[in-house]
Amino acid sequence: MTIDVGLVNYKTKQLTKICLEHLEKNVVPYVDNIWIVDNNSNDESLELLKKNKFINLLERKDKDFSGNVAHGKALDLIKSKSNADYLLIIHTDTFIFDGALIDQLLTEFKKNNKLFVVGCLHQINRGFLRFKYRFLSRFIKFLFRSVVFKFNKKTRRPASFNERWIKTFCACYDLNILKKYKLDFYSKNKVPSNFLQKKLLNLGYKRKIWTASKIFKYLDHVEEGTHAELGMNKNRIKRYSRFKSFTDKPNAT
Repeated sequence: MTIDVGLVNYKTKQLTKICLEHLEKNVVPYVDNIWIVDNNSNDESLELLKKNKFINLLERKDKDFSGNVAHGKALDLIKSKSNADYLLIIHTDTFIFDGALIDQLLTEFKKNNKLFVVGCLHQINRGFLRFKYRFLSRFIKFLFRSVVFKFNKKTRRPASFNERWIKTFCACYDLNILKKYKLDFYSKNKVPSNFLQKKLLNLGYKRKIWTASKIFKYLDHVEEGTHAELGMNKNRIKRYSRFKSFTDKPNAT
């Protein structure tokens, strides 16, 4: 069983540097290749990538207007280059501190040949109480917006109150299954991989969903780290503070 790691960089020098340090120290011994696509950054983050010889760097020069489009197409580029059986997708703000994660992921696939992805629905580990509070508050908003939408179709359709899709901050895919059905991560302007998951579930394949408490034993994730490093979410105090908590550490820049 062979496994590669794939991630996408876009102008995140601080986060990418931390991510690379964790990959080189904790992940390289467990995987075959590490693929990184640079999405036309043209900045210091690209120069940083060129200096790291343990990665396979792919450069895209396309000027995509949507982050989802750029990310999805970049993941498809990695998929086309990788000859591994499995591809672990992470973000540049995902920091793997325990390489045992790789063996645990592969073990899941060994148990079930109908499994096409292993990952988590939640991008941070909120803990039990925060998770329940978030679920309840989103459910109440969903009910309220459903009532409003019923009487006024011009309003926005209510979004699902429950997380449905495995997130790409850490998701391991069976590349043989993806290539068999010629499936891409990119799907118009939708979040990369959501359409792919729905398609394979309809074909009878399975997902293995890890709890946040399990997956975060091996890694940490900033969440929306690219937005934070580009200064796009300073008004979201908690998320921006989380970004600063990682990048303000000694030797983080």
